Amino acid sequence: MALTPDGAATASDGEMGRAATRLVQRDGRIADRHFITQLTQARRLKTFLFEEKVKFTAEDVEKINFRTLNRIKYARYGRPPDPDEWEYLDVLFLNLTNYLTDELRRKIRIRELRIFFRTLPLIFLTASVVVSLLYFMLNDITGETAFRAFLYYVIVIAWAVSQGGLGACAFLVTSVVVKNVQERGLANEQQRPDPIDITDRNFLSARVLLGALFALLLGLPFARLSINNLMGPIVYAYTPDTTQILYALLPFLLGFSINLVLVILGRLLISIETFFGVTNKT
Repeated sequence: MALTPDGAATASDGEMGRAATRLVQRDGRIADRHFITQLTQARRLKTFLFEEKVKFTAEDVEKINFRTLNRIKYARYGRPPDPDEWEYLDVLFLNLTNYLTDELRRKIRIRELRIFFRTLPLIFLTASVVVSLLYFMLNDITGETAFRAFLYYVIVIAWAVSQGGLGACAFLVTSVVVKNVQERGLANEQQRPDPIDITDRNFLSARVLLGALFALLLGLPFARLSINNLMGPIVYAYTPDTTQILYALLPFLLGFSINLVLVILGRLLISIETFFGVTNKT
């Protein structure tokens, strides 16, 4: 296995040819899920490189040729992969990753984590729309019954959680957009958020969870005012003032901005310390 000028490992043509020669016409059904998973990742990576219009030479195309791996698929009662197939797949995957620049790595990670940038935002947005429709149709659905009060409070809680989650997802998507703007040299100082790793699955999961949690814990006391002030102007056709707009957006803002949450928690902590006479003096 040779090294490129930048130090990256790559397979030589001779190694690729010998590995491909050893792959005789075997049964293409494989029962090893780990092998199939890695093969699927390699296929997606190759497709991604073609979509990004990466320049390949004839020699490059030969290095990323799947050959007999193209006919392999998963089967519950298939055979295990041979050592030659594992070796060829590892070499092939290594060759493919050598074409990834830092920008392409970030792009493909965002594509792999699309649940945080597409699926979850759509879920929270759909929940917000459903909750809004239930709010509009509350009287028609329940009338003046005890069930109306129960459904109303369910709507209020669901509104707070969905807005907090939507705000957290909006923050993540905004971070991706701002990052792209920064790379093109179009951002100013006011547009630059705190540095975050938008390719870390653990960070993204925690950020969405915290957004929904903060909106529920801190925004729930204001959730009733939020949904009333947001829907009121539509139902009764009046123009909301600044305070009403703030109440309407508060659960969303609590999910969107961690800094806002920290400021609120800091003020609450100071108030509690003052109430109990706690000081920082030793």
